[in-house]
Amino acid sequence: MTRRFLRLVGELSHRDPRHGFVFGQGLPSSCRGPALAWLARAMRRLSSVTVRDGNSHQRLMQAGVDADLGYDTVFAYRPTFGVLAAARAAWSQAGVEPARAVVFSVRQFDAMYPHDGALFDARLVQLVQALRQRGHQPVMVVQSRAEGTDTDAAVLQRLRGPLGYLPLLDPFAVSALGHHPLDALVGVLGQAAAVVAVHYHTAVLRMLAGRAPYNLFYSSKGQDLVTRLRIPGQSLADFDPSQVVRKVEASMGTQFHIEPVARMVRQQFHHALSRAARGF
Repeated sequence: MTRRFLRLVGELSHRDPRHGFVFGQGLPSSCRGPALAWLARAMRRLSSVTVRDGNSHQRLMQAGVDADLGYDTVFAYRPTFGVLAAARAAWSQAGVEPARAVVFSVRQFDAMYPHDGALFDARLVQLVQALRQRGHQPVMVVQSRAEGTDTDAAVLQRLRGPLGYLPLLDPFAVSALGHHPLDALVGVLGQAAAVVAVHYHTAVLRMLAGRAPYNLFYSSKGQDLVTRLRIPGQSLADFDPSQVVRKVEASMGTQFHIEPVARMVRQQFHHALSRAARGF
């Protein structure tokens, strides 16, 4: 249990729980034992709890929380009119044509999501090199500039050693041109020939455009996307670059019908908001 975890659970407990709800989140595998018991105790007092993956739902139900199973809140996002212009600016800065681009997201791992970082780096380098040999243009996207392990910077810096030149799509850089970084991120993920999603929300934002990513998941929330929504992907822990390269190519033509999921998320959210307003 971290100090941040204790503070967040404390906020659930100290405010009037009858008017509070949790929506679109999930539990990492590291949340167990006393931490899970304390969180469940706080959640049982809320007006409603809706989680985004089946594993979290099962664990909370076993802990006595009457939780609903839904999807991540971002599935209900409606892209703005600025998406196309922002994406053009990001592609231009990166010097990459979207028709050949295979966009990768990467992330650092930690105690919450433990993985062998060195092995992940080595396999990712092999996958990038294999895609280059087959005529594709791999490019990395900067999805997070947060502090600590949530930043992408350390992984990107490590990859530049063995890969040499590595095109970079930086949605944050186009803000100087008057574009919103989220517009640029949504735009480039929708326009790329393929997307290899390690970040969970890379996969979600690709699906917003009606196209499936190849999802290299590192946790139950990512696995849930593959299982319930039937998008292509596999566990990051044991992927074979020589096999994944063809699966990434196959994903290029795979469509995803976003509207049923988006409609479900909006309906569940309005229901949760209504219950919280009534105080039960």
